[in-house]
Amino acid sequence: MSSVTASDGLLVLGVDPGLADTGYGAVRRQNGRLTMVTCGTLKTPANLSEPKRLAILARQLRALIAELHPQAAALVKLSVTGYGAATKGQMLKMVQSLLATRELPRSDDAIDALAIAICHHHSGRLRTIISRAPTSVHA
Repeated sequence: MSSVTASDGLLVLGVDPGLADTGYGAVRRQNGRLTMVTCGTLKTPANLSEPKRLAILARQLRALIAELHPQAAALVKLSVTGYGAATKGQMLKMVQSLLATRELPRSDDAIDALAIAICHHHSGRLRTIISRAPTSVHA
């Protein structure tokens, strides 16, 4: 069986939202492997009102989406480490392992956003496997 899947080439943008710091991470599946495209943190000035900060974030996210043209966006970190109470260190190690890289940002928000994008890829793969499974089992 080939490692190439229907989701090959799929670019997922993960976003870890926050008013002060919003992490983002883009992950692409290519030839069955996940690779980091980019990641970082969007910041807003603490001295501005909440509506102004949200407007800044909206502009920054629109610009990021226009630049990357992601096919999907996602939330949820559970599938990266196997349980929902993972420490930041555990999250970093699993993201490094799954992306086969040592170069990751220092920002926890950006790492979380990469984890979110990885989760989306994993859930898509699971949906593909389930869709190919037989609908009935014969004894």
